[in-house]
Amino acid sequence: MGTNENARKRALYTGQAHQHALASLRRDQRKGCGPIPVATTAQAALEALILERIGEWNPVFWSPFIPAYGTAWVDPSPEDLTIGIPVQYLPDLIRELIPTLRPKEASASDDVEIQGIPGLRFFFENGHVVLYRPGEPALVRIPMKNESLWHKAIKIAIDDFGSDLTFPWDSHPNAWHPVELDFINAFWPGRYAIGGEHYQASRLASDLLRRLPGLCDPFLAHDMWFNFHGAHDSEYHIQFEWQNSRPPNAVLDLILDQTFGLDVQIDLVHDQHSLADAYADHCTRVRLLSRDGSGSRIDLRYLRFKGDLAEDVPPLFEGMRSRRRELEHLYDYPPSPPAPTAPRRVDESINMDGGYYGT
Repeated sequence: MGTNENARKRALYTGQAHQHALASLRRDQRKGCGPIPVATTAQAALEALILERIGEWNPVFWSPFIPAYGTAWVDPSPEDLTIGIPVQYLPDLIRELIPTLRPKEASASDDVEIQGIPGLRFFFENGHVVLYRPGEPALVRIPMKNESLWHKAIKIAIDDFGSDLTFPWDSHPNAWHPVELDFINAFWPGRYAIGGEHYQASRLASDLLRRLPGLCDPFLAHDMWFNFHGAHDSEYHIQFEWQNSRPPNAVLDLILDQTFGLDVQIDLVHDQHSLADAYADHCTRVRLLSRDGSGSRIDLRYLRFKGDLAEDVPPLFEGMRSRRRELEHLYDYPPSPPAPTAPRRVDESINMDGGYYGT
């Protein structure tokens, strides 16, 4: 397969424009990488935590046609990942990612609840917000016109957070908060500790994030959640669901491609007796088992219900939407788009600053 064809196929998975995918492919080939690079161990661990959180996002201005999980495109390399996020959905994603401590007066000895990603910090560099965890060689970059835009998005994101919350990246902008360290090492070492069990199975979630735009493209109304009831803390069960769109066979060939796909195999479940059952139009669930022996898996779930997702979405949570409009005006932040009435695909070739342009 030639370089241009590799770039075309990479773009199919990553959502990149062709020239962007071509440049990324040439960059990674000089490092001896495949057409969609595999992340380093620490990088994969951070990406797995990010995918877990963005799978829970609940955007104020939801419609079935917005970019899945606020992710328009991705640009993976072995030691980092760049994610193109339309700026109007950035506050919704920050709400999920930002680490928060409760109660406000917590000390390291308290059994304290932490939301978001423990230890997550950021800095601004060369037109990107860079997310990282201190002491880990892992970076996730978000193209951003300027740092001020990022800080405005944070203010919008946390507007309705309770006053009893503490934000560790305010008090410890370049280091771990003692409570965060206690949380990951004493309370949840298998899930969050650096080098813990979580690292053993993070590859599957990382590989999924690095292909997320392409694997979401055939579907509408995405939902994703992680189950952790496996035999050990490193065993992920990723539930990847969509509604009234297309059955799992729409992406199976992409997922199982030997060069560009995930390192998984179909695990026949329920009344499935052959691969033909998994590829059938009436199939509502396909289980994909990681080949790394961790026991981690992805369940592709097709939820059918009466109704037409292509219809205009009713104005749910009108109070939240009104407040978002007020905050965008207050901070001179790019306004959220109205709910589209037809599918729109983001062209990141004109969207490197994180703006939203439908094509």
